[in-house]
Amino acid sequence: MDNQPYRLKDILPALVQHNIKHAGEFKNPALGKETLINNVEDMKKHVIYTLFHPETKSFKGHGNRDCFYNVATNTVVIINPGKDQNGNILGGTAFRPKDKELYFHKLWEEEANRLEQKPTVHQQGGIVALRPEVAREFAKEYVQQMGKDVSREQRGNPQPHGQSNPATAGDKEQTKERPISVRGQGPSQGSQAGKTPISKPIESEQKKQPVRQRTK
Repeated sequence: MDNQPYRLKDILPALVQHNIKHAGEFKNPALGKETLINNVEDMKKHVIYTLFHPETKSFKGHGNRDCFYNVATNTVVIINPGKDQNGNILGGTAFRPKDKELYFHKLWEEEANRLEQKPTVHQQGGIVALRPEVAREFAKEYVQQMGKDVSREQRGNPQPHGQSNPATAGDKEQTKERPISVRGQGPSQGSQAGKTPISKPIESEQKKQPVRQRTK
């Protein structure tokens, strides 16, 4: 992990606190399928879902910034591990762009100009393809924490043998964004998302326009 620019568990609190102001965008049908985000925990789950979704695209930008886009939910996530003048992690942002996938194309062009080279675009695999070690470490800790949470719930509300805890049983039915997995997506699997990332640049056929960056 020493060679990685950040730990996802350190990034998420600042990122979620920053982008909770965009929660209303996820209820706007003009920007995509409605996703109910009522609080920071809902936002955190959606960000994690986007980062680990197998169809999420990604590339590395300047200043160790990582950029992600999921077309199914029209969600952009930008991870920014930089710090402000007080030493606080900036985190980044997440939102639904009005230009949808075109915004991601323009973002790639903007970052390519800043890098003075064309960054590799992973067409699938999300953070598992882009930062496999970061993804693996976070997934391990996330699953362990979920196990601890379930154990605490079971101790506080024991159920008869053969019955599930109704407090947790409904979660998976209501929220499909909770589980995360790195199986079949990492470099060791030989998948397109990991071992052989697609490296062709994004070239927009529409007129190039500068990206108006969101406040990080």
